[in-house]
Amino acid sequence: MRSPGQSSFSEWRLVAAAIAAALLAACSSVFFQPTRAYPFTPASIGLRYRTLQFRSGPDLLTGWFLPAVGCARGSILFAHGNGQNMAMQIGSVYWLPAVHYNVFAFDYRGYGASTGTPTFAGAITDVQRALTVLTHMPGVDPHRIVVFGQSLGGAFAIYAVAHLPHPRAVRALVTEGAFADYREIARQTLGRFWLTWLVKWPLSYVVPDRFSPVRAIASVAPIPVLIIDSAHDHVVPVTNAYQLYQAARPPKQLWIVHHGGHIQAFNYLNHRLRFIAYLRQLLGPSSCARHAGAISPRGNAPRPR
Repeated sequence: MRSPGQSSFSEWRLVAAAIAAALLAACSSVFFQPTRAYPFTPASIGLRYRTLQFRSGPDLLTGWFLPAVGCARGSILFAHGNGQNMAMQIGSVYWLPAVHYNVFAFDYRGYGASTGTPTFAGAITDVQRALTVLTHMPGVDPHRIVVFGQSLGGAFAIYAVAHLPHPRAVRALVTEGAFADYREIARQTLGRFWLTWLVKWPLSYVVPDRFSPVRAIASVAPIPVLIIDSAHDHVVPVTNAYQLYQAARPPKQLWIVHHGGHIQAFNYLNHRLRFIAYLRQLLGPSSCARHAGAISPRGNAPRPR
């Protein structure tokens, strides 16, 4: 028979466990906001594509491969942000096939048609697994692949590329609107609402710290890093871009744009043109040289909303 003291101690352990679970759920909702349904497909906006499914650990992930128009200058692995799914975020990359770049977008576990539940470790594994799948696709040059991560996807991509077993498969890492530290961005996000402002510090310490992008980014070298952010980003303050750039090792570039807000750089033609020039300089000559300038970087479809 347990003593009253033992019973009280067990009850407090249960209460503590329940509080910890509630805190973890609250912080997870800051980072992961998936939706399952795809309101449209690339075909809805006039793009050729094929759906791919592949295993990542115990889960079956879903991706869309958008082939380049004509010959491919290279391939872009797209890791989207924390909200909804790849359909709602493909607007940032849909224009790239028209200028001769393959695009492989995919949903992390728990997003869209991908099975499972999203986690930090799981999503990073998903990025690495998607890269492996892209590397082995027929018609894809495995030496001309660029990883492009936006917002939370940028944070995942930094850690994933920094810990690749065979990093030569990646020619560059590009991030847009990525944050530097999970705990700090959790505090910033929770601090915007009066209901969570008072508990932003204890809540933030529930967030795992081992995948911190700002600590991992130095290990991406010698792979080139391009960090993009908007001076008017009110979701992930531009100070995060400066922190990441300072922590990264050469070769590295920092583009601070003055149009749009969070992950909106490629809404604007001048930034698309600059990115195309960056990719051409990065990847060097290709068999597509004879097609240069044949198709407008405006793309062949309206930007999805």
